[in-house]
Amino acid sequence: MLENQKLYTAKNKAIKVFSKGYNCAQAIFYAYCSKVGIKEADAEKIAAGFGGGIAMNQNICGALTGAIILIGCKYFDSNDVKGSKRKVYKKVNMFLGEFEKLHGSINCKELIGVDFSVKGGLQEAREKDLFNKICSKYIESICSLLAKHIPEFKE
Repeated sequence: MLENQKLYTAKNKAIKVFSKGYNCAQAIFYAYCSKVGIKEADAEKIAAGFGGGIAMNQNICGALTGAIILIGCKYFDSNDVKGSKRKVYKKVNMFLGEFEKLHGSINCKELIGVDFSVKGGLQEAREKDLFNKICSKYIESICSLLAKHIPEFKE
């Protein structure tokens, strides 16, 4: 019971940060940054350019990017560069594969269903409130996957 209650709190923290105007990558990284020794103020800065599929270019989902940053912070060891890179890549690929299996894609454009590069695309997404309606669900999903796959991220 306590474990689920704290997981709920991590999800709420990520959603709360997202609802304040921070991007999806910032929301994920911020919610867990203390677990990897990063200060919240630094987490905001580190993940600032990754929202909207990296600077609103709709490539890999920004929330996934926030999770990838966390995975790197958690598993990379500068004392074993080659070995820890392999470990990070393996965990990231597993994480991406599971997310894609759940949601059909890892790319922002496909997940949101609106192309920002088309004239009026971003405005359409805003008018339809897609960031709150759609992106918040992916943020919640990523929080669940982090808790599932990284024991230290269970709260």
